[in-house]
Amino acid sequence: MITEDEVKARSETFWDAVKSGMPGTEMEHFFIGEGHVMVPGGQRMDLETHQQMHRALCDESHHWQSLQVVQVGDHPERAYAAGQVNWEASFADGRPGRIKAAVEEQWLLERDSDGVLRWVHYRSRVVDFAPDSAPLEI
Repeated sequence: MITEDEVKARSETFWDAVKSGMPGTEMEHFFIGEGHVMVPGGQRMDLETHQQMHRALCDESHHWQSLQVVQVGDHPERAYAAGQVNWEASFADGRPGRIKAAVEEQWLLERDSDGVLRWVHYRSRVVDFAPDSAPLEI
């Protein structure tokens, strides 16, 4: 059974890797199959493009506001995770302002044969920017 604590731990490991600025090709081990993030509007963003966007940011923080985990399979072991993450970041180039948003996440995770959770599907469905948020150009 995939637990809420496991999903939170995996997300924190992933977000630490995102903040590190590593190449997208080094992020592929977080996914089963072709790694990508689905962004609001339904577009697929490959991992290198995702990393380029985050490399332009600094001082990022991600905190779960809510999370629900529902088991959807045993063989393979899969769970659907949905919730809201409070995300903040500043601009690495020193531009004023801070990005402040609530991000609605919808994920399908699978426990791989090595016991590690990996994403089958990673979707950030909605990014709701706070009224005092700096704008983010994607």
